[in-house]
Amino acid sequence: MAQNWNQELILRLGLQHLPEKRQEEVLLQIGQSIFEGVFLRAMEELGEEDKNELQRLLGQKQDNQDEVFDFLRSKIPNLEEITKEEVEKFRSETESFLSAVGA
Repeated sequence: MAQNWNQELILRLGLQHLPEKRQEEVLLQIGQSIFEGVFLRAMEELGEEDKNELQRLLGQKQDNQDEVFDFLRSKIPNLEEITKEEVEKFRSETESFLSAVGA
């Protein structure tokens, strides 16, 4: 599923002409930006106890992105919809920017 999502982003944003390594770098940056949007919206829906647990998970040193998303999924029933909205928001803002600069 993630591979399909990545390929869709590459095509929708016109990144297919970039070298594969650069595509991966751009996708990582995009993912971080989208994650930040999802995270901010999720924080609005969590109670204080859940916010503290999320902060604890984020403070761990190891790569635990799956654990963070599992936690968020368990606490926010519409997380998938929020994620889709943030992806669409990113895509729309990117396309608007590219149109404005004539790309």
